[in-house]
Amino acid sequence: MSVTGRIVIPSFAIFGSAIALILASLGVAEAETARVRSGEHPGFTRLVIELATPADWRLGRVDGGYELDFGRDGVILDTSEVYRLIDRNRVASLSQDSATGRATIALGCTDCHATAVTFRGSWIIVDVTTGAAPPGSRFEAVLADTTATSPLTSGAAT
Repeated sequence: MSVTGRIVIPSFAIFGSAIALILASLGVAEAETARVRSGEHPGFTRLVIELATPADWRLGRVDGGYELDFGRDGVILDTSEVYRLIDRNRVASLSQDSATGRATIALGCTDCHATAVTFRGSWIIVDVTTGAAPPGSRFEAVLADTTATSPLTSGAAT
């Protein structure tokens, strides 16, 4: 303990405050863990991603499944309970890219498609349904890479 005049300041309190400030400046304190729940239903499998706040998310096609972009950094999926209530017939796997934060839903079926909606303002519901996607489904488009650097910001001459 340090004694300064009449005020006693425990040294561990100073150290803890310094660590908290460093972590906050690195953005570590801004990470959000989103629980993923699931359910098996006749004709479809449901994934519910419980975000704390609304997100400008996008769902689109990739080889073998779909990709979900949360529209912000810091979302970390808790997938520990995903396969407690569902099998892998429609959703073969759910993973997250540590570099981009995007989630990949690998399909276990060849004749199925995904749709998604926002629920309760911030939750994302993804349904993987047996059968072909409806004509014109926006979820069948490939997501554009929003992390790419444009020529104007990469230092290229104009």
